[in-house]
Amino acid sequence: MRVPPGRAGRLDLERRLRSARRSADVLDRKLRILRVEQDSLERAAREAEDCWRKRYADADTWLLRAALLGHRRGLLAAERPEAELVLGRAMAAGVGYLVLERMTVPDRPLSAAPPASAASDPAAAAGAVALEAAVRYAVADAALRSVAAEVSITRRRLRAIEDRWLPALTERYRVVVAELDEQERAEGARLRWATRRGSADQHGDE
Repeated sequence: MRVPPGRAGRLDLERRLRSARRSADVLDRKLRILRVEQDSLERAAREAEDCWRKRYADADTWLLRAALLGHRRGLLAAERPEAELVLGRAMAAGVGYLVLERMTVPDRPLSAAPPASAASDPAAAAGAVALEAAVRYAVADAALRSVAAEVSITRRRLRAIEDRWLPALTERYRVVVAELDEQERAEGARLRWATRRGSADQHGDE
């Protein structure tokens, strides 16, 4: 740790200490905000996962019925046009993450072939619902991962300042202040000695 000599070093260390404490305060506030957001996203991700698993099980059941009743034609009849989705971004303490703004799963076009069995339309509907649930879960999980990664980075930075940088600066500041105090005492002693000697010389001359 390079520090200028003398009083300039003390001033430099005081500036560094103030900067380190401000950084620690900012990171601590950011970490608190991110943890609240992380808790909220964890709940949303768990709910989205539970919903997806249930919808997936329903869709799997209906697809099996469509396959059994209509064979390959039953599965083809359950197909639908491609879904459309719009993603956006949300922010928390300067951290951006994905959010699902809109998702549209088109209905089976009127020009499509008639259902191969009574299970074809329910299978298509269940698949569409499962797809939307899967997308919502994927987006929620991605958002959680983004915020969790930033929480980890912020925690490490705060720990580095609090556990290493601040103690090192504080110890260095203590040493510099002690050295300056010692120098001031030595200078004071020399001045007193010089004053007494000057006074004794003056009396001797008289």
